[in-house]
Amino acid sequence: MSSSNEPTYGNPQKPYGFELVADTIIKQGVECVFTMPGNSIISLLATLGQRGIKVVGARSEQGAVLAATGYSISSGKVGVAIVTAGYMSIAHYAMLNASWGHVPVVMIAGSNETYSDDMRSLQELDQKPIAKSAYVKVAYHVIKGERIPQMLTWAFKAAQSGVQGCAFIDIAQDILKSQVDASKLSDFTTCIVDAKPCGDPALIKKAVKLLAGAEKPIINVGRLAVASGAAKEIKEFVNITGIPVDNCMGTLGSHPLNMAIAVGNGAEVVLMLGKQNLGMKPQPTACQYTGKIISVYPEAENIGHCYPIDIGIVGDIKMVLQQMIEEAKKVKFPDYSTWVQELHALRDAGKAMFVGITENHKDNKPIHPARLARETVEFMLDHKINKDAVMSTDGGDCTFWYAVFAGSYGVPQEYPGQIVNILSIENGTAIGLGLGMAVGATCAHPGKLLYMPALGDGSIGYHLSELETLARLNVPALIVVANNSCWGMTYADQRRMYGRNERTAGFLTNNVRYEKVAEGLGCIAGDFVTEPGNIRSALEKAYKIALRESKPVVVNVITDPFIYNIPWANWTLPATEKGEPYTGMGEA
Repeated sequence: MSSSNEPTYGNPQKPYGFELVADTIIKQGVECVFTMPGNSIISLLATLGQRGIKVVGARSEQGAVLAATGYSISSGKVGVAIVTAGYMSIAHYAMLNASWGHVPVVMIAGSNETYSDDMRSLQELDQKPIAKSAYVKVAYHVIKGERIPQMLTWAFKAAQSGVQGCAFIDIAQDILKSQVDASKLSDFTTCIVDAKPCGDPALIKKAVKLLAGAEKPIINVGRLAVASGAAKEIKEFVNITGIPVDNCMGTLGSHPLNMAIAVGNGAEVVLMLGKQNLGMKPQPTACQYTGKIISVYPEAENIGHCYPIDIGIVGDIKMVLQQMIEEAKKVKFPDYSTWVQELHALRDAGKAMFVGITENHKDNKPIHPARLARETVEFMLDHKINKDAVMSTDGGDCTFWYAVFAGSYGVPQEYPGQIVNILSIENGTAIGLGLGMAVGATCAHPGKLLYMPALGDGSIGYHLSELETLARLNVPALIVVANNSCWGMTYADQRRMYGRNERTAGFLTNNVRYEKVAEGLGCIAGDFVTEPGNIRSALEKAYKIALRESKPVVVNVITDPFIYNIPWANWTLPATEKGEPYTGMGEA
């Protein structure tokens, strides 16, 4: 029995630090947090759970931040990850992706005690510099309990304001576990103001006039347009002007003017909405357009950063679009039906080419990666999975093949955040994100099917253990592993230079049984597919089981490692005499 003078939890006059953290998180409207638990944060996690917040345990600190990132993209809300003291460095890669991808994520970490600096104490780590190297918007270190609500609110404000991104805050363990005099909280106040800037009216008129004067305009929707909540305005602007969209990131769904393909140099004028100005030639992130560019972005520094633009409008994308809609109502736009037909023809030509590749190699063993991609796309369309499911892909070769088939078949994102992968983070660093982000996306849409039509056998290794998280959460999921037993894009260049017998570090163990590994992690083992004619039946079977059992089902498909897709920008060194020249897309 506790004595009357012992500290008690839930005392509004003397709250514990972890209670102040929980209070602040709840005040920000957070409904779900992701974590890798540890001693410094267990009381915080328990308090959040007791107060109705969903606490999802990931299998690593990086997995927790990736889940928070996927949750934010898919829900449109801020993502929150909480990790214990000393381990935030494991999450660095995921923080970097949230930062560069402009995804609002708040990462909260424990820290060593305020009195233990330089004593080489357990989990002692100066975490702020590490966070800053991940390009976070802010990095705070809390050493005074009274400042917890203020500084944590600052972190939420930074993550969600302007150019969104990751915000980092760590709190010393002794501060989390000590009581605070509530009367001193008023000395450190703050608030969040929902203030968003409009664009320059003169530039609005100039931009609308330029669009209306073009015969072949296009709209490209970037990450920050989605984050600004501009889906309604994008659709209204498209309806008023009749201008097609080549990348809508789920803001248009199945709208007839959603082309779902890259237009490239065919467009005379491009309206970029919330699109980062990034990349350099010949990298694939470089600007693909050669026409005039109108850039709408919330930060002036970004406009024209890596390539020139013709009209730059600084402002919140949603607010600027509202201005452009009013201006567009005063202007007569031409009939773009011929231009739209040209884009449809371009897409149909791409489809014919890719289908032709599969027809030429439909019976190949090992299975041609294009055959697998076509099967997963056609299966998805036949079952209308793309209309509602949460989706993710991860990998180099397999994501490329899936993307070109989905694009050429005109498969759109049906809602913002439907797909979480490296492509939904405009400046994502690399592969390995898919499973972690999928955990978060499924928490944003509980009960929906998770469809992963392309998960490379290299990529799955990064966060394989998150399959256990998906199983623990009872997520109905159909996951297709494209298993070519190698690092496909890397090996392609290795083979081009040195021939197929040079496999230094490029190859993995042949035909790993990932479906059995998944079964050991609580998922259901789907089929191990080596015959091209068995792909469809394996997908059908797995789909039914996933829906019936509310569990992830993993299908393992053996694909050919000796297939080129496209020559990549880093193919710069000349080939040796034993090298195998690039023979064309889809060829060995």
